Amino acid sequence: MVQQFSFRILGPLIAHGTGGQIKLSGDRQRILLTMLLIDANRIIEADRLLRAIWDDAPPATARSQLRICVSSLRRQFTGGGVAATIETHKSGYEIKVAESEVDLHVFLSLVARARAAADAGPSEETVRAFQHALGLWRGPIGAGLDSALLETVALKFHEDRYAALEDRFELELQLGRHRRILGDLTHHVAENPFRETLAAQLMIALFRSGRTAEALSLYRQTRRRFSDELGIEPGERLRTIEQRILGGEVDCDLSSRPVGAVPGHGAGQRPEAGPARQPHGAGAPAAQDRIASLEAEIAVLREAYTRLADGAGGRRPSPFAASGLHALVPAPWRPVRLSPSVEGEGAGHLPRLRGVGPGARPQQTPDQRRTRVTRGSSGPGRKERTMAEQPQAPAASRETLDRLITQVRGEVFTPGDAEYEAELSGFNLIARHRPDVVVQAVTEADVQAAVRFAAALDLPVGVQATGHGIAAPADGGVLISTRRMNAVRVDARNRTARVEAGARWHQVIAAAAKHGLAPLNGSSHLVGVVGYTLGGGLGPLGRQYGYAADHVVRIRLVTADGALRDVTAEQHGDLFWGLRGGKGSLGVVTAMEFGLMPVARLYGGGIYFPGDLSGPLLRTWRRWTAGVPEAMTSSVALLRLPDLPAIPAFLRDRLVAHLRVAYTGSDAEGEELLRPLRAVGPALLDAVGPMPYTAVADIHRDPTEPLPYHERNIVLRELDESAVAGLLALAGPESEGDDLVVELRHLGGALSRPAAVPNAVGSRDGAFVLSTLSLPGSPDLVLRGMAPWGTGLRYLNFLAGPDTADAARECFPEATRARLAALKAAYDPHDMFRLGHAIRRDG
Repeated sequence: MVQQFSFRILGPLIAHGTGGQIKLSGDRQRILLTMLLIDANRIIEADRLLRAIWDDAPPATARSQLRICVSSLRRQFTGGGVAATIETHKSGYEIKVAESEVDLHVFLSLVARARAAADAGPSEETVRAFQHALGLWRGPIGAGLDSALLETVALKFHEDRYAALEDRFELELQLGRHRRILGDLTHHVAENPFRETLAAQLMIALFRSGRTAEALSLYRQTRRRFSDELGIEPGERLRTIEQRILGGEVDCDLSSRPVGAVPGHGAGQRPEAGPARQPHGAGAPAAQDRIASLEAEIAVLREAYTRLADGAGGRRPSPFAASGLHALVPAPWRPVRLSPSVEGEGAGHLPRLRGVGPGARPQQTPDQRRTRVTRGSSGPGRKERTMAEQPQAPAASRETLDRLITQVRGEVFTPGDAEYEAELSGFNLIARHRPDVVVQAVTEADVQAAVRFAAALDLPVGVQATGHGIAAPADGGVLISTRRMNAVRVDARNRTARVEAGARWHQVIAAAAKHGLAPLNGSSHLVGVVGYTLGGGLGPLGRQYGYAADHVVRIRLVTADGALRDVTAEQHGDLFWGLRGGKGSLGVVTAMEFGLMPVARLYGGGIYFPGDLSGPLLRTWRRWTAGVPEAMTSSVALLRLPDLPAIPAFLRDRLVAHLRVAYTGSDAEGEELLRPLRAVGPALLDAVGPMPYTAVADIHRDPTEPLPYHERNIVLRELDESAVAGLLALAGPESEGDDLVVELRHLGGALSRPAAVPNAVGSRDGAFVLSTLSLPGSPDLVLRGMAPWGTGLRYLNFLAGPDTADAARECFPEATRARLAALKAAYDPHDMFRLGHAIRRDG
């Protein structure tokens, strides 16, 4: 028997009264009622309801029409005997109804009670409770209604539904019912191929049912799907289950996670305090997008780290602790050659482990501890209060900030706001922005509004997508966060991609690979596309195809006057020249279009040599680079990684030389080309071989988790024997160097030739780039010592940390620098875009 409710919103909206079902009149009324019921017994701001009904284009009579909809609902409730009332408040509306009369709230309550019961152990009764709750769902919330805001609001509850489903399956696995749930699990995995918990549970159920081959096949299919479509690897849970199945651990506990555990905390771990999940509001971020989920988790953990460190009297843990440096090791699934001499932990299995780097959060002043300037709904993370209720940032009046809030679709945050810290989180933790205002941009219009706001108040403007290349932190001003503007579109016919300002390379790599194409991405697949390309873009295909900036065909740019310009070689050609290589001093790029290369596979990867072979390797590699074809791009890095359990034993606390290669020719040619380098001596690990381009990030194995670091570099005009000797003296086996990474990248080829459409990239005359990655406070000893072999220039993208804030002028020849300065004076006369690695008006 179906339980009767006054309102059912878990599926198409249905309202019942004493006289039967109420006939609702039109989609506007249905959207309004659904929004009110989701937040039953809470005030919903009128502006939020208007956005739900009309998106961003409400008519002039929208408020009048909203009042009419509310009046109509009241009449229908009264006439139909519906046990609910709608109250009018100064800022909006509230539906008063018993939560037992709304199926959504009954679902949340049932799930909470079932999870509490599950703490005492699995039981048939608890399984039935989950089944009862899940049986209330008849479809998606807002089914059949066209409302972007309602769809966004509903996503959280759809995630709650799947979390409850996973908890039910977990209990059934604990009760030994693996055969009974095989059918349901198979169905849900097919419908939700990127939910790792469901895939893990199906692997366990198959394995326990004696279907080991199918369990392993499911892992391979899942891994291939993640790699091909997302450009990432599945999480640790799936890999652990695969390894245990391969090891034949029949009696081991393969449980994927405890019931009610917060997704992302890993198997067998619970939060230290508080319930695992609270109804109506609390809950972990959706797991559909692993990158977004990890970013959200990192922000939460970083806040916990700060509280812990502040409670210890300001003593912070070592920068090595869980810093993400372990991500420099090879992926576990790469075919490898292991030296027989390699022994100990990590020799046979090199997991890609995850961690969270510590972030030194500056202490806030009393003026910075302000409550957020907000408006809108009562829901978490939205603009909640009116300007009159809040103190304001000193740079802006209440009216000015309120006007900005009404002009943007994204959020506006100020210091003291809980969301303020999370929105500022970036990859490099060596510095932290402290702007007066953060604008969470989701459209080009949001960027324009933020720039006009800053211009009116004469405030500096900074931009952050991923935070890899942070220079001096913003102290005041406006920071535009573009991470949510991340759409990617590939035009296979014209071999081009169009990306928004916050897109990352892994998105482009995955989208292009479907058509046998590849972008000119960098060594890390997590770096933002736009910032990387504006700085030049030196990647694994560089010697064959040149800099990424060389292949840009169109840029969308908001200049200091707030105008949105379409910049191409034909339109605003001077800006087109300067933006490609000159970074972000001329405006805010909101979108970019660039060419893709016909590359689907590589012969590539890395070979790890013991530190005592770094001299022979560097000397052999130096001679070898003089004769390799342009299809071969390579580098050598000297690694000094810390002695941490997360890092394989053969890499810990020792010098290791890491050869990185990417070759677009045949595998046989690649093998032959690498023969002299392999002959240098026995490798600790040889992970070079055929690879799909989607695995390109495995060549360099750049860190994948936030950590604090300096990044510095110089461009070398040559690398002769004396230069190699000098580098070994500074960073080799007999040196006292402590840089985490010292890397030489081979230039030349297409990197040395002018672009077909000239641009501002300033390092074409170099033969190599020498870069260092160092912990905070480390002196710049290696690069200073190698200066005699330098061209006097630096490469703009390999600069990070406050000590590089004024280094942009050192990245261009004098004539290029003077031309960029003239553009700066013309398009940004008041030096609004002066944060980051900026070109100055005086050159």
